[in-house]
Amino acid sequence: MKRLLIFSIKVLLSFIGVGAIVIVGILLLKNSPTETRVIETKYTKTAVFSMGCFLTSQSVFFNRDSKIKYPGILSIRAGYATGKITGSKSSEAKKRSIKVIYNPSIISYDQLLTIFWHNIDPFNPKGQFCDIGNEYTAAIFYTDHSQEMAAEHSKKRIEFQLSHKVVTPILKLETFYDAEERYQNFFTNNPLQHIYLKWRCNRDKPLNAIWGDVSYLN
Repeated sequence: MKRLLIFSIKVLLSFIGVGAIVIVGILLLKNSPTETRVIETKYTKTAVFSMGCFLTSQSVFFNRDSKIKYPGILSIRAGYATGKITGSKSSEAKKRSIKVIYNPSIISYDQLLTIFWHNIDPFNPKGQFCDIGNEYTAAIFYTDHSQEMAAEHSKKRIEFQLSHKVVTPILKLETFYDAEERYQNFFTNNPLQHIYLKWRCNRDKPLNAIWGDVSYLN
């Protein structure tokens, strides 16, 4: 579906002009879901992941067909996170990250980990896809002991499954702060630009090479 849409955009640019692309963008934006801010409560939990560029990685927590967040995911915020490896005295430099507020009675942390792993290159220590630098490297930030154990277990499972050492660190979350508002809900507010960024960065090719044709949720 995404390839067909990208091809259609190219055709429109070649034969009709930029004006047609603007119209398509307006139509996509008109039909895009909106998100209201969700306040964390005792009935919700928070998960934080670094997955490279947060403009494109926000969309992985949406169903690819319906463009609606997976059931149980209440809020997705782009921002910057810092953390440290257990036992380390120094903190990792800030990374571009995604904060997910979710209802654990509907979607589990293990399911969120599955979405995370299947949308990163776990073997790249220098960044993700076309984005290079520490702030773009992938990481899992845990908020409590149960998340730490789940993350460690999932990392070992991925290493066994792929027969390759995973370099993605698991860090204790220290700080997270929201990115500028123009970067929030980028997937829904800027659909054409989002498609272009994913295409320019060539995310799908390495992901398919690593993971094959797998669903975000098993």
